[in-house]
Amino acid sequence: MKDSEFAKLLGLARQTISNYTTGKSEPNWSVLNDIVGKLGVNPIWLLTGNGEMLGSDSAPSPNLPAEELNEKLTPAQREMLTYKRTMQELGAPPERILDGIEAIAMGKTRQPKSATYATAEPPADPGYHHIHEPGSDFGSDI
Repeated sequence: MKDSEFAKLLGLARQTISNYTTGKSEPNWSVLNDIVGKLGVNPIWLLTGNGEMLGSDSAPSPNLPAEELNEKLTPAQREMLTYKRTMQELGAPPERILDGIEAIAMGKTRQPKSATYATAEPPADPGYHHIHEPGSDFGSDI
């Protein structure tokens, strides 16, 4: 399908579609909903590139408002979308974003490093308890 045909089907300008396909901008929820509803595109494929492009038993009904579409997403789909938005705001390269989305889709999410520190045992007590006070003779306690 040509950009002009796709644009007409979705009620958008051809340049808008061109901007989507070149990565200059991204479609909002309403446009994504129209793509899913009008073309029968699998929402998982649309968000992640995984799975079959067309058709899905879990596809949301066409023409839902953005809030309702969000409610129809699975927790994993919402996590992917949140991850994508956050990483884009942080300026991450598209390849890294895609890698993260694929990891979420395969259930291979990593815990943040801070979680490791929060559960780690505190370091062993080194046994140094004497504090040198200003004005005292440093060697007098030996």
